[in-house]
Amino acid sequence: MKWEGKKLDRKDFFGLSDPFMVFSRCNNDGSFTVCHKTEVIKKNLNPKWKEFEISVGTLCGKNLNRNIQIEVFDWNRNGSHSLIGVFTTCLEELKVGHRTYELFSKREKKKNSGTLEVECKTIEKLTFADYISKESVEFSCVVAIDFSILCTDPGDKPKYELAIKAVGEVIQEYDTDQVFPAYGFGASVKDFSTDTFPLNLNSRHSDCTKVEGIIEAFKSCSEKVEKKACKANFAPIIKKISE
Repeated sequence: MKWEGKKLDRKDFFGLSDPFMVFSRCNNDGSFTVCHKTEVIKKNLNPKWKEFEISVGTLCGKNLNRNIQIEVFDWNRNGSHSLIGVFTTCLEELKVGHRTYELFSKREKKKNSGTLEVECKTIEKLTFADYISKESVEFSCVVAIDFSILCTDPGDKPKYELAIKAVGEVIQEYDTDQVFPAYGFGASVKDFSTDTFPLNLNSRHSDCTKVEGIIEAFKSCSEKVEKKACKANFAPIIKKISE
């Protein structure tokens, strides 16, 4: 949306206003909930607010005919903002593209307090669920396990295995070949000089097949973790995966 005011009412002592807009959606009980506020435009009766985006769900709960109340206030430093005008519309009207609305004072409903012009367009934005439902999209998942706690408390190993199984069994269904490059970090392991290492301890081939392969590599690797104070550093593993 992009909004522009025309000939708004003067509210300040020097004959100007500092207008901003407040958008509220109508609830089932008839009350209104604020869902967006614009920036304040200082000393201007013909303001042009910055273009902004708001989700349909936030604005009207995906009901295009739900009432949306739009108020314009004159900003005051002490917080007692003065109402310039108000009107009610809905997204079904707004999405037409270009419209002009008259502002009315709540006290004097017939008094015109200026006009607002809007340019509005709706854009479909795909969610993650939308992407994974598309046949043309392929995923390749990489696993990284933080060993820093296991260094000092090996007793947590069964909890790690449960977490890998719970998360992995969901993720592997979206991976094209169910082969996962898998790494460990946040610990020192024999024969590796860095704190980022292949989970299967094979420096040439870090892949594990399915969740079972990840858990098997984790069990074997955890036996070779040196038991000393360790700290998780995410930067090297993120760099490794990016490469």
